[in-house]
Amino acid sequence: MNDAAFQRLIDRHILECRWSDISARWLNYLPSITPPGSAPNEGISEYIGFTTVASAISDYDKPVRKEVPRLREYVFREAVYLLHKAFHVTGCAENQAAQGYITWSLADAYQASLFGAKAILYFCGIALAEYNNKAVLIDVFPKEEDINKRRKQKLKLPEDPTIQLIKLNMKFEHRHVWAIFQRLLAVFDMSVWDNKYIRALKKLGHKDFAKQRNELNYKNEIWIHNDLHNLTIEPTFGVLLTDIEDALVYELESDFSLHLSLAILRMGILLLESIGEPTNILNDELQIIRDRITIDRHPMYALTYP
Repeated sequence: MNDAAFQRLIDRHILECRWSDISARWLNYLPSITPPGSAPNEGISEYIGFTTVASAISDYDKPVRKEVPRLREYVFREAVYLLHKAFHVTGCAENQAAQGYITWSLADAYQASLFGAKAILYFCGIALAEYNNKAVLIDVFPKEEDINKRRKQKLKLPEDPTIQLIKLNMKFEHRHVWAIFQRLLAVFDMSVWDNKYIRALKKLGHKDFAKQRNELNYKNEIWIHNDLHNLTIEPTFGVLLTDIEDALVYELESDFSLHLSLAILRMGILLLESIGEPTNILNDELQIIRDRITIDRHPMYALTYP
């Protein structure tokens, strides 16, 4: 499936939705995470409930509605763990930059951004799975096409919709994650985020997200900053000195990927906090993150989001 066809598919099936609706729905599916911060016992793609349903899907690109017991819990579990991974790897990038390894900090920052973007998708109910080497796009809370009608009539949130799965004749790659991420930014009402972040991230091209990392990895003649042979300490590298919309404009010779990872991490943490606000079930997961927002572990995040 080419990029244009994939964009058309997600435009058809990822529809307008409100974060307040999604966060309210999650309260019925929050799993127990013991011990706090631990990894899921198995991934979505290995879960027998998913594989049983996925094995019965014969057509590509056609949505199938099927309730899969415990799949929502699996999606949420992976979302939380992806956020922990994003938090850790962002810290690695921050400390590399602080120690003078500024160029390679950008590669780690991109990986953190990818973890964080996937966490955000999963928190929004959209998961990326695989069955027999084929991608399966999952929406555990498929969107209502008549959402505006419900808003105008001030109707109650309806019962949870049946889970939607779409089998694709391809495997998910990084660019597909960013395409879905930007589709979400375009059509979801994410009141929990500052609009500056949404505006800045919507302006980026799909290829901009990974561009610094790709230049480093795939162009033998490229090393972005002057730190290949000698460490370069730049006190302002990765520190948000201007408006976030300026920091998230792609330039090769910049700290773009670091600002991207910090912004996406902040957005992911805000979603977890929002879901956890009415309950204490997620307190331990949130405390793991809050206890580690320190200058030694997250020097840039701690300064920007104390």
